[in-house]
Amino acid sequence: MKKIVSLMLIMCILSMSALPVLAQPADNMVQPCASLSLSGGMAYVTSVGAHYIYGSAFGATESKTVTVTLYRQSGSKWIYVDSVSQTGTASTVSASKYVSLTKSGTYKVEVHGTTNNSDGTVPYYYNVTI
Repeated sequence: MKKIVSLMLIMCILSMSALPVLAQPADNMVQPCASLSLSGGMAYVTSVGAHYIYGSAFGATESKTVTVTLYRQSGSKWIYVDSVSQTGTASTVSASKYVSLTKSGTYKVEVHGTTNNSDGTVPYYYNVTI
């Protein structure tokens, strides 16, 4: 009796460990599903005499778009200054551009990224003196 119970228990354990294998797709392809990571900012480039806005979207190798937008604060409002966008299918997609600023003040760089299943925006703030 003990042998039969032990054999049944072993059969149950073996069949339970086979279930995850049976749940795999028929073509044995595992599709990566990574979250979207964003980074960027603004820097003054002395050799060019202009500010440089930049942003990158990181994640799985899939179609993604990154847009970098620059705003200047005017009172309680944000005024659009300039933007740049790039689309690609690599694991990292970057966009950048030189901009000439003519006014001192607080500026915001927004890096916005989208993929098939993710969407996000990250702001960066700068005090600029001209």
